[in-house]
Amino acid sequence: MIALPLLIWHPFAQMPVAAFAESLKAWATQVDLKRCSCSPRGTKELAKKEPFDPKHPYVATARLLKQKENRRLP
Repeated sequence: MIALPLLIWHPFAQMPVAAFAESLKAWATQVDLKRCSCSPRGTKELAKKEPFDPKHPYVATARLLKQKENRRLP
């Protein structure tokens, strides 16, 4: 209803479904798909890896939790 005025749609209301589908297929063959395409996706950037800092080494969360459990035990 957006592309065509309301008066043009009236004959399609009484048309059988099969004939309506054929009309839509015929219109679809005439559509220029290049006009509807979106811009291509750009290249994916690699994630920047943080440099290793010996003052702040990585410590696994599981290791920290295990140490915390060991402290609680009498």
